[in-house]
Amino acid sequence: MSDRLKLEVVTSADVERSVSAADVVTTATGARTPLFDGPWLKPGGHVNAIRSTYADRQRDAATAVRP
Repeated sequence: MSDRLKLEVVTSADVERSVSAADVVTTATGARTPLFDGPWLKPGGHVNAIRSTYADRQRDAATAVRP
């Protein structure tokens, strides 16, 4: 992906550390449980979340989304 995008792409198994360090978090998954907790986000951080079309699936913690 780095070659295709012409930028550095780094993978991480530590979701909390990755989310806490990111200015922008992007998610796209069919996971049935949240991928991260809202308090992990930097103040002013931005989340791009592609929502599931299934009512029984939720990827983003409610604490990460403000109405």
